[in-house]
Amino acid sequence: MSVHRKILEKSGRLESLQQQQQQQIPNVQCQEIDQQKWLEKQDEEVVKNIEEYQQYNSINNIRSTCRVFPRTKEMYMEAKIPFAVIIQPYGQSIKQGFPCVNYGSNPIMRCQNCRAYINPFMERMKDEEYLRCNICTCMIKIPKNFLQPEDLDKRADLCTGSYDIKAGQEYQMRPPMAPAYFFMIDVSSKSEGILGIMGQIIKDMIVEDKFNERTLFGFITYDTNIHLYNFNSKLKQVQMYVLTDDNDMPTPGDYLFNLQESKDIIVAFLNQLSVLFPKPKEKSTQFIAALNLTQKIMQDNGGKLIILTSYPIKELNITENQKSPLNHFQPTNNILKQICEKMHLNYICPSIFIVPAGFNNVGTLNQLVKYLNGDMFYYDDLTICTQRFYYDFLGVLGKDYTWESVFRIRLSIGWKIKCIYGNYTVKNADLLNVTCTEDQKVLMYELELNQPRAPYDNLYIQTALLYTSNNGERRIRVHNICIPITNSIKTIYSQIDQPCLAISLYKIALSQLNIAKDVKDCIQTKDFLIAATRSISNNCKLFKEPLDSLHSYMLGIMKSQILHYNFDQLSVLTDYINYQRSIYQYLNVDELVTYIVPQLYNISDLKEQECIYDDSGYFIYPQSISLVLEEVSNGGLLLMDCGNYLILFICKIHDENQMADIFGKHYQNMNLVEDNLYSNSQNPINDKLYYLLNELRNNKYTKYAPLYIVKQGSKTRWEELFFQNLIYDDFNKNYRMGYNQFVQYIG
Repeated sequence: MSVHRKILEKSGRLESLQQQQQQQIPNVQCQEIDQQKWLEKQDEEVVKNIEEYQQYNSINNIRSTCRVFPRTKEMYMEAKIPFAVIIQPYGQSIKQGFPCVNYGSNPIMRCQNCRAYINPFMERMKDEEYLRCNICTCMIKIPKNFLQPEDLDKRADLCTGSYDIKAGQEYQMRPPMAPAYFFMIDVSSKSEGILGIMGQIIKDMIVEDKFNERTLFGFITYDTNIHLYNFNSKLKQVQMYVLTDDNDMPTPGDYLFNLQESKDIIVAFLNQLSVLFPKPKEKSTQFIAALNLTQKIMQDNGGKLIILTSYPIKELNITENQKSPLNHFQPTNNILKQICEKMHLNYICPSIFIVPAGFNNVGTLNQLVKYLNGDMFYYDDLTICTQRFYYDFLGVLGKDYTWESVFRIRLSIGWKIKCIYGNYTVKNADLLNVTCTEDQKVLMYELELNQPRAPYDNLYIQTALLYTSNNGERRIRVHNICIPITNSIKTIYSQIDQPCLAISLYKIALSQLNIAKDVKDCIQTKDFLIAATRSISNNCKLFKEPLDSLHSYMLGIMKSQILHYNFDQLSVLTDYINYQRSIYQYLNVDELVTYIVPQLYNISDLKEQECIYDDSGYFIYPQSISLVLEEVSNGGLLLMDCGNYLILFICKIHDENQMADIFGKHYQNMNLVEDNLYSNSQNPINDKLYYLLNELRNNKYTKYAPLYIVKQGSKTRWEELFFQNLIYDDFNKNYRMGYNQFVQYIG
């Protein structure tokens, strides 16, 4: 029995789904009061259906700005919000892994018209020989003996919102690619520590058999020259070829080597990696030439490209004539974009680690991230650089990637894609190249009606990610969601997902900034955010649906450094701001929210049942407190999660005995670091804090958010940032406005 049939029976409605969908507003001659009652009754059903559909929706992996969407284009415009969905194409499973559907030698069952895969929202017709496609309403004939009544509650594709489908040869253009990791390493700077960490992590993972037997490896190091390595298993030791400007670029040949066959020689090379270049040249590097050579080496297979860069790239240097703010936050040239046009066809995806030795032009480097679905890690604080690099690099190598993957979404009749936000390249039509995506990355789709009135009572969205697994299987990961359609803007406002709406507006604003022709366009971006917040706020008052949290999120966005930076200097700070603009494109809602509205916890007042794991294995977080100075005045020990860093703040007023238990007796005279927290393992607060820090870090894209321990009155940079992040007060010098002032300003 279909989901719809179950819902219809539960609600006592015996009409067919088709009849329900084709119902129109009663005859215009009906009295206005009767029409209003009818609309109210319809919206009661809409709200009821939200909960009914929830058990089949892929809520972990598709999140919408509103749980209901508008019936008409006029209502779409009047609502004043972007109707968008934020999708994690690979996604995260509530349970351990996604169920897999295997059709064996039979063709995959799908709609022959729109090509949608069968899912819980397809209605099984009474004669039981057909399914009605929920995307295009066409009939799908069920093969004989394919679908038995007892299968309906067992098949993953008929009872769950997210599942994998094992794909056959018709879903591959070539044999499934082998997992491949190619390392392109800048050795121009004094980075023995970083190179040592890199070599140790790779070696440990190889020795512990973390990579399967199909995995390929390759290496290039570069400074003013390029060094290419031959790991052929027949050699006794690695061969290094030095390529200079005077040499002709060699034919790449086969410089991707099977890890199992060349394991010993690769491990021996990694043992020497940190001391191979004892006298770094500390000059502009051959980054572009090395990248072009890497593309040629990887082009037949594709894979994960891991780049370490430090010194400026000569082809990306900004000349005196180019020194304007525009060239500090927009790409200097299109050299990297042109290389991306080749790389995306070869399914190459970069992870870029930047240990800055000056201005690295991150705004231009970001083209590799943007067009190749990559990611970036930037280490502006060199005091904790090695710690962060260790966890980030380990995280990148340990992720479960989708090799040679492409992605598309399908929408039910009446709706179309307005805009896509995120990192991708269009492969053809609506098919996106998102190779090497993983569970945390997101894309945002803004949707709109493509006709005056939505013809059916629900919007259905199905996503499909076609990929190769580590084991060489071609699979399709499918997510489904049903969003009811409403006749009431009031109902829309009662069902808004406030964090998702705020992040959607922020992503739209950042995309405007990314195509800006002048730094003055930053002002227009801020104006857009204020105008959008004001329109939404006015509708809140009109329909008496308060959205208090939205004001908090929008205030945090308005205080973000990205919107107030002048981009007027070639500096590490400029690179850092551009790095933030890059990562905001692919971070999910829950993580990105902490960047704009930090979470604040009172560690001095933890309850016994907080910061522990319950019987189901879920972590119980402490109750967060308000981001206001009053909480500091109350005293104690406060922990602030700011997204990419954490601050443990010791207020002037505190229990000295408690602090001595946590940090040690001489804490007042010590320069406190995180290690001081673990000197007293018998203290229950220390244990709870340890678990809380681990949980906060594990949920982040970057796996090591540094902890800065700050004493009130220390007048350090981190104390200043702590107070600036009390966003409900007016300590932020970029945007001097507290919460109450902001609400009054919005009107």
